[in-house]
Amino acid sequence: MNTIMSVINGLTVDSTHAVIEKDYPAIGEVIAKIQHSKSAMLDKSLWHTLEIYAEGKAKYV
Repeated sequence: MNTIMSVINGLTVDSTHAVIEKDYPAIGEVIAKIQHSKSAMLDKSLWHTLEIYAEGKAKYV
């Protein structure tokens, strides 16, 4: 299985989960590719988001 790189708030997160294609019913064209995520993947992206927020808050507040 291929490793897919997702970018969440500038943080690159690896995933080997299968991709689910979402089709636009009227024309049958793929409009999005969605992946399942593990809680660890979401936790990592959340912590990164909080770090960016803290940096911005310290800089501008």
